[in-house]
Amino acid sequence: MIVESEPLILQVCQRVFHREGYVFDVAQSITEAEGFLARARDYDLLIIDLRFNDGNGLDFAQVFRRHHPQACVLVMTGLSTMESQTRALELRLEDYIAKPFDIGQIRLSVKNIFLRKANRDRMPDRSIIWLAAGTEESVGLGLKALELAGFRCEIIDRVALARSRIEAGEIPQVVIADAGLSEADVLDFCGQVKRSSRARELPIVLLALNPEFMLAQARRVGVSLILEKPQKPYDLVHQIEDILR
Repeated sequence: MIVESEPLILQVCQRVFHREGYVFDVAQSITEAEGFLARARDYDLLIIDLRFNDGNGLDFAQVFRRHHPQACVLVMTGLSTMESQTRALELRLEDYIAKPFDIGQIRLSVKNIFLRKANRDRMPDRSIIWLAAGTEESVGLGLKALELAGFRCEIIDRVALARSRIEAGEIPQVVIADAGLSEADVLDFCGQVKRSSRARELPIVLLALNPEFMLAQARRVGVSLILEKPQKPYDLVHQIEDILR
C-alpha cells in the first residue's frame, strides 16, 4: 500500500512500481488507507508519508502493523526530525527516507527490504565496529537502526581495544569512529588502520561535533567520510550503505 498526499509523488511511485511488477493500492489520505485495511487485504509493505490533513503517518503505521504484523514499513517524508525518526525506530519501521529524494532511492530501499525479509537467515555478514561511548543516546539509536537494516554492530569504547582487534585480523565491513572519545587518539587510530596491510581498504566513518574543523586531518589519515554528530539514525544507515555500495 502506498499512502501519499502529494499527487505528483504518488503518480511517480505508481508508474515506477507498476513497471517493476508490484501489485499495490494507493491512498491520498489516512481515511482512504483505513478503508483498504477494513477490506482485510494482505499487504507485504506500507510506503507512507507522515503528514496528512486527517491523521499522522506513524499512527497509521502502528495500526497497519497490528493488522499485518509480518509486513514492512517505509516512511518517505519532508518531516525528517530526530523525534520522528526515534519514534519510527520504536515501531521498528524498516526505513525512513527524507524528501526530496531520488526515486531510485525508494526503489533500492524497497528492493533491500524484500531481500532482507526473504533471506533473513542467509544474509551475508555485515559487521561494524563502532568506536564510541555507548552511553550516548544517539549511539543507541544508530545501533538500533543499523541492526534493523541487517548490520551486526559492536560498540567499543577504547581506542586501544579496537586497534588490537583489527590487528588480530577481526576486520569488519565498516568502522565508525567517534572523535568525542579523544580526537587525537581517534585520528591516530584511523591513520594506523589505513596504513595496515590487512585493513587499508576498510571504510572509516568519522563522527564529529564540528566536522569542518577536522576535515583536513581526517582526509590526511584516510577517513572515508566525516559526518556531524548526532546523526539521525536512519540517515546514518543510508550513509553507511552508500559507502558499501
